[in-house]
Amino acid sequence: MKKQKERLYANNVGVDLVSAQKENKGQIWNLLLQNPKFKFQTLTSNAKGITLIALIITIIVMLILVGVTINVALNGGLFGKAIEAVNKTEEEKEKELIQVGYSDYCMQEYSPQKTDDFDMLESYFLGEKRQGLDINTLVDNEKSDEEEGIIVFKDVDITIIEEDLEFSEDEKYCYIHFEYKNHKYKLTCNSGNQMMTQKLEVEPTLQVQDAVVKEETDGWNIVFTASGNSYDLLHDGRIVNAWWKLTEEESKAISSYDDAAGGYIIAKGDNYQPYVALEWNKDAIYIINSGTVYVFALTDDGKQRIEDLSYVSIDKYKWYYGTDNIGSIENCKEYKGNSPISSDDFKNEEIICKSYLEKIINSFEN
Repeated sequence: MKKQKERLYANNVGVDLVSAQKENKGQIWNLLLQNPKFKFQTLTSNAKGITLIALIITIIVMLILVGVTINVALNGGLFGKAIEAVNKTEEEKEKELIQVGYSDYCMQEYSPQKTDDFDMLESYFLGEKRQGLDINTLVDNEKSDEEEGIIVFKDVDITIIEEDLEFSEDEKYCYIHFEYKNHKYKLTCNSGNQMMTQKLEVEPTLQVQDAVVKEETDGWNIVFTASGNSYDLLHDGRIVNAWWKLTEEESKAISSYDDAAGGYIIAKGDNYQPYVALEWNKDAIYIINSGTVYVFALTDDGKQRIEDLSYVSIDKYKWYYGTDNIGSIENCKEYKGNSPISSDDFKNEEIICKSYLEKIINSFEN
């Protein structure tokens, strides 16, 4: 038993280490190394790991992938599409703000409004001292100008012009529209010889958050201060992107190149094909290309001109097209296709106003 304890084996290699120690301790490692069953591994140049060549190849592959990605982003329109998506989102947000403002405007028409100055103005025009008196007794004749149609009221900072007067269809009433401290009012008078005041109302006012609102004949022009985007809100509630509004620079460029027919040329190709212009004193956009006419009415006068040429009823701020026949537009109907022209159709020297031409091209559905 004792002899068995003295005999030790290491790593199952069959070496009697105890006997080896007694005989010659210095021979232990020699015995281990000489035994074919013992494997002694050291770190050599064959050890596994990334080499310099492999690292260089990896970097080259990564650079190629980065180059391909950038090329796709630039030439594939990735950045352009991203910007377009952002602009689209911004436009939708602005249109929502316009709708909110328009809803509030409509509510004002059905609910009486009051301002801080309403009681004072109501007393001035309709108070006890005013009962039975002609409104002309309130007019400051020295400051007013009857020939110019300017009327100035006494004691209040109110001036009206002839365009501020409106009559009912039966001509029984006269409505006087005036503005006082950024609020608009409507004063109703009878239209007899004695124009006695009947009622004072606060007129609805369109207000849009973060935008400047300007009232126009057929609605309002709304410009957002942050983006500079311009919209036209029509009285029927339609919102149209007022892309056709001329900047000061565009107006100067176009106005300097008018034709004999009263139009303003924007761009023209060889032999005036294609031809783009603002026609009839800038009342409509007019495009002729390969015998087809495309028209876009900007004003009531432009709308009437197009209807006279096409013999059909149209809406403003929509594209229409038909066959060009001298003095008329045949088979005129609404157009909802892609742009019939591109900037490549014109030589640089034939483009009078490049920025406005691009607006026209981009206005078509893509």
